[in-house]
Amino acid sequence: MNKLLKLMPIALAFMIAIRPMGVWAAEETDAAASGSSEGQANIEISVGETENSYGMESGEESTEEQYAVSTVENAVDAGNGVVQINCVYRDDDGNSHIIKGSTGFIVGTVGDNAKQYLITSKQGIIADKDTRKAAIRSFGVSKADLKDKIDNISYEVVVTKDMSVDCSLYQQSDELDMAVFSLSENLANRKPLSIYTSDDGNTTNLPYATTDYVHSIGFPDAISYDANPAKYDKKDVIISSGKINNIHSMNDVYIITHDAAVGPNNCGGPLVNEKGDVIGMNVLKKDGQYSVAIDSTEIVDVLDAFGIEYNKLTPSTVKPVEEATNEPSVILVSTGPVTPPEPAKTPKWLIAVIIAVSVLLTATIAAVVFLLSGKKVVLTEEEKQKRAQQKAEKKAEKEAIKAKKNEIERPFPKTPSGNTNNNQSGGTGMETNMLSKEDESSTTLLSEGPVISKGQSGSINGGTLIRKKTGDNIVLCKAETTIGKDSLHVDYCIRDNSAISRVHAAFTVNSQGVCIEDRNSTNGTFVNGIRLGENESKMLNKGDIVRLANEEFEYRK
Repeated sequence: MNKLLKLMPIALAFMIAIRPMGVWAAEETDAAASGSSEGQANIEISVGETENSYGMESGEESTEEQYAVSTVENAVDAGNGVVQINCVYRDDDGNSHIIKGSTGFIVGTVGDNAKQYLITSKQGIIADKDTRKAAIRSFGVSKADLKDKIDNISYEVVVTKDMSVDCSLYQQSDELDMAVFSLSENLANRKPLSIYTSDDGNTTNLPYATTDYVHSIGFPDAISYDANPAKYDKKDVIISSGKINNIHSMNDVYIITHDAAVGPNNCGGPLVNEKGDVIGMNVLKKDGQYSVAIDSTEIVDVLDAFGIEYNKLTPSTVKPVEEATNEPSVILVSTGPVTPPEPAKTPKWLIAVIIAVSVLLTATIAAVVFLLSGKKVVLTEEEKQKRAQQKAEKKAEKEAIKAKKNEIERPFPKTPSGNTNNNQSGGTGMETNMLSKEDESSTTLLSEGPVISKGQSGSINGGTLIRKKTGDNIVLCKAETTIGKDSLHVDYCIRDNSAISRVHAAFTVNSQGVCIEDRNSTNGTFVNGIRLGENESKMLNKGDIVRLANEEFEYRK
């Protein structure tokens, strides 16, 4: 009896909790009745329709302001507008041979009558006479036929690895180091890029400034007949990131100086902002230690002068970022006086059902609680010991699995028997792992940011990597150190470069030294300019330059 009295508050609380169900059901019934009553004059309309209904008579057009919209979503998406253009020699059989190639980007409009053009660096794509001679001779043309063949050149834009479309030189400028090409047909699988510039073409009120983040887009390597006559498509695009250092005039040409890497592999390509819109064209020049891009105002002057249509964005034509509002997407508008309908009565059958369900649930809960509280489970001493033993066994099993995961893998071939670097016990020197005791002055940071060390004692000494972009000192103090952009799965995370793969490369240490291994990266792993194959490993020497995509590191021992 006492137990039942204790359960009464629980039952009462439950009945109070389900009471809103009955009220809700009654309200739903009232709403249904009121919706069918005569005299209801409320009409649901959208906010847009409401705005059009005020101050506009029949036949009057909407004056809603139209804004210019970018053709891409971000800097990575802008890679879909970057292409490889080649200067080629056509032999008597109609086959094309690459003399030199360059990065370029597509401009134009979209639509049925759209026309696409390509912008690139003149220095990067136009081959001089000596270069043409040397290239054509290397293609098997005799010296006697060279004079007749030297001008048999044309230009192609790479669509895929084995397909290209012709293009022709439309305009060129030595002062701007700029060339504009007209495509023989539009590329449906590429996006014309938008150009972001000032409203009036004046360089004093540009919509970008120093310290803004920028990105240079191009391909992995320079293209030439003698070194790398390769064809790259949009899957090979790489991005180099940095910040604007200055915007000024150099030799009467307005330029942007920045610290994003620019070289023969991406000159002629676009310099884009965070949204992927073009603010300049990269050229093979330097202003001190900084890269140089021709400013957007110079580019639009050329396009406007020759009537080339393109997607132009300015601060006044781009829709400003609006703060979120709490306005409803649907409102109610009354068309006249509304007489409130009389509230409908809740059906008696519904009330009876709710009461019955409430009583049944209350009784069920009371019975369950009574049964559960009626008897306490008392463990004997033997059962307690058995449970403790099972818990200890599970803990030991987990620790064994963890220890197995921490075993050191050795990707290197065995050291020859004459190697004097083996330790006294005949091992490889790799027995020391990350569980070795370190002295009190050492600090190791993993997963995020660089690995910084004030001094290692008893840990693996594999030397250090210096990240040139930031100066970070990455200590190779583990059997394996991974670098990539996935902070959950690498030891050193590069967050600010989208060209880096999730797990890009691994550095492993053994008695022979340090070895770098490409982990099937998208944009490649390079040692002293030589690209490693997928999952290929290579020993590092002191002073070697390691490049992961476009991020450079120096190995120091």
